Amino acid sequence: MTDDTKELIKEVRHLREELRQIREVVNSLVQIVMEMDEFEDEPEFPSLPGSQSPPSFNN
Repeated sequence: MTDDTKELIKEVRHLREELRQIREVVNSLVQIVMEMDEFEDEPEFPSLPGSQSPPSFNN
C-alpha cells in the first residue's frame, strides 16, 4: 500500500469513530427529549374535585 492509501485508511477510521460518538450524543439527546415529553403529558396542577372548570370570581 502506498502512503496515501494508508493515510486515507487512517482518516476513514478516525471519521468512523467520530460518527459513532455523534450517534451516541444524538441518541442521548433523543432520549432526554422523549423523557421530557412524558412529563409534559402530566398536568402541572391537580384538577379541582367535582368540577372540570375553575371557579368564577366575577359573577
